[in-house]
Amino acid sequence: PEAEAGAPYLHSGDRAWRIDGQLAPVAVGVIATLMSFAFDGHTVTEGTRLVTAIVAVAHVGAAAVWGGGLLMLVHVLWRRHRMGVTLRALQLAVRFSVVAAAALVVAGAAGLVLSVIIIDGVSDLWSTPWGRLLLAKVGVVAAAGAAGAYNHNVLIPRMLAAPEDPDLTFAFRRAVTIEGAAMVAIVIITALLVASAS
Repeated sequence: PEAEAGAPYLHSGDRAWRIDGQLAPVAVGVIATLMSFAFDGHTVTEGTRLVTAIVAVAHVGAAAVWGGGLLMLVHVLWRRHRMGVTLRALQLAVRFSVVAAAALVVAGAAGLVLSVIIIDGVSDLWSTPWGRLLLAKVGVVAAAGAAGAYNHNVLIPRMLAAPEDPDLTFAFRRAVTIEGAAMVAIVIITALLVASAS
């Protein structure tokens, strides 16, 4: 479909993703999964339980939105590329960019609060296995965030100026793939963090 005038990331045939009558079970599953983080790990051993639980749920929820959305973006771009169809990368980039930025800010802020609650002192960051893993996670998150900032501040404005430029589309697909690989590394490091804390 042709892009609407003045909005190259909108298409007349677009349809929002819908769950078609199954919203309630999905919402219950998401809420139950997020709430499970309020009853395990550091939430029950560190800080004020209610505060730690709320911050942990916010951290996990925002990270899931950022990471899940990013990995789906990578999947859609590569699937369209393999199928030989128009990627419509600008549309995907613009729609996900705002959500990703907000989720990253919430996840980062909640993660910082959790770290302050959990560690006894700054020296724990380099003197304990958990602290060193946390520093590794922060480094990879910073790299992924930098890639996202590059997409948002450099690639998307260029793509808005030239929405059909194949070089920019390729650059965006490559950038989000690198960001997606960083996200996988973040998940692995997080699993190691959880294991080292138990």
